[in-house]
Amino acid sequence: MSKNIAKVLDAYLFDKDNVEESTTISLEEWIRKYKPIKNIDESSNYYNADGQLRYGWFDYDSRDDRDYLKSVSENKVWTEIHSSGSFEGIVAGAVAFDRLEYYITEIPWENNGIEVDYHIECKEEYPDCCQEEE
Repeated sequence: MSKNIAKVLDAYLFDKDNVEESTTISLEEWIRKYKPIKNIDESSNYYNADGQLRYGWFDYDSRDDRDYLKSVSENKVWTEIHSSGSFEGIVAGAVAFDRLEYYITEIPWENNGIEVDYHIECKEEYPDCCQEEE
């Protein structure tokens, strides 16, 4: 187990504490367990190949999204990050460092060390986007 570098840097830069050890789950497990919500702005939602709504993202640069994010309990906010090639995925909590976008879930996370590695199911669902393992 380790600590996510983006979360450690975020904690250091913004005087946050309590960066917990990482626990990794799959994207599908995250969706089933935490139930990410849709965004009221239809252009900020993900759909599957069949056109069914999966969940939405929230952009801190959008005033409406930012206001909504501020109104949500902290333990329902998740951040998609890209840490300079060391980690791509979603982490529990609001992180500013290496942030791409935010997600909100119906079910709160229980510790801020949860990481959603969306490459776990990559080979089955999106074989063309994955590099071969050595």
